[in-house]
Amino acid sequence: MCGSGATGVVIWYSYDGLGTAVLSFVPQAAPGFQKTGVIRGRTLQFSVGSDEYEWRCTEPILPGGGAYNLYVYFDRCGPSDTAQTLIKGEHVIA
Repeated sequence: MCGSGATGVVIWYSYDGLGTAVLSFVPQAAPGFQKTGVIRGRTLQFSVGSDEYEWRCTEPILPGGGAYNLYVYFDRCGPSDTAQTLIKGEHVIA
């Protein structure tokens, strides 16, 4: 993920065999988003149930420093219709 040049208010990543995470640093009204993570500098951390995830990047993830809340929608079945709708930007608050 890091270094891939992903941009936008909502980004997503599919974990082989685990599901799809849809991530936003802006609160989302779409059902299923939960504030379960934080972005600090070059590190992004979030949890889904008892599973914890962490991405470390070589560059800051967001400008300006500080800590940002991370809102996560996680679909264990992979990119479902709901996840696909979120990924396409429908019902997303920018």
